[in-house]
Amino acid sequence: MKGVETLVRKFGPIVLILSTLFAAVITQGCNPSGQTGQGGGTANGTVNAGSASIPAAASSPRNFDDYESSLEQVRTARFAHIYVFSRKDGGVFTPDDITYLKANAPERTNQWVKTSGGRKIIAGTNFEFTPENLDVQRKRFNVEDFPGR
Repeated sequence: MKGVETLVRKFGPIVLILSTLFAAVITQGCNPSGQTGQGGGTANGTVNAGSASIPAAASSPRNFDDYESSLEQVRTARFAHIYVFSRKDGGVFTPDDITYLKANAPERTNQWVKTSGGRKIIAGTNFEFTPENLDVQRKRFNVEDFPGR
């Protein structure tokens, strides 16, 4: 037994390092095409959200721009109504614009998504904007009504 203890003391750190390296190589080999694990996008267009992977527009062979991917995000939530707002001058939404937009929308609007460029805001809701809501919004913004579900 004394000989085994000597071997463990002498080679223990090396065995630990080699086994850790081996495990890392084997685990990395499970990701095809050099895709990354959690955190960030992958080579096949998948976006990782926590521990779940969400395909980013897997049904489309082309890459979505920011607006299209934001709209797809709201569409996949299966809202009854989807509205897209943009400023009439094509500018970026200001905090005042956003306050106005939300103040003149149904209180129970479920989701608001601003594109990363800040030029469009997408609202997903299961409650229809009334004609009055839309009239007030159209005074200040372009409004597009997309079919939900």
